[in-house]
Amino acid sequence: MGYTMMPPLSDRRSVAQELCQTCSGPVYSQGLETFQIPMALYEINRARVVQSVLKDDPNLRGLILLEGGKQTTRYDTDHEPVFRQESFFHYLFGASQYADCYGTLSIPEGEATLFVPSWGIDVETVCGPSPRFDAVKKELGIDNVHGVSDLKSFIEMK
Repeated sequence: MGYTMMPPLSDRRSVAQELCQTCSGPVYSQGLETFQIPMALYEINRARVVQSVLKDDPNLRGLILLEGGKQTTRYDTDHEPVFRQESFFHYLFGASQYADCYGTLSIPEGEATLFVPSWGIDVETVCGPSPRFDAVKKELGIDNVHGVSDLKSFIEMK
């Protein structure tokens, strides 16, 4: 995994605000003729959280690790209730349709990384293909997308 230096948080926030005002870039929408929310709004939300954390200690370094909503089944059946993402996770990442995810925000850069599950051919046969990381990155406007299996090594590297 190659990681690059991120622009300062203030630059990232100003770019996100410009994208929100012009409604350009990827958008979040619930379907036909519903309100479209620029994914840059989630970038602004992430910047607010990072700035709030840095308010008390501007020299703080580290990661914020968040766990998204889990897909459940009804008792001992294969019935899956409609998935609902955790509100705080959706507020920061906009990943309402991806279950069993994790997300990190780096301090002080504000770099967002989303970890999505990938499953084997046995599950893909029934449930469809695993999300492609590059497609998720483009869809959500996230800095980095990796598999959940990479989470431990990512945290250890940071």
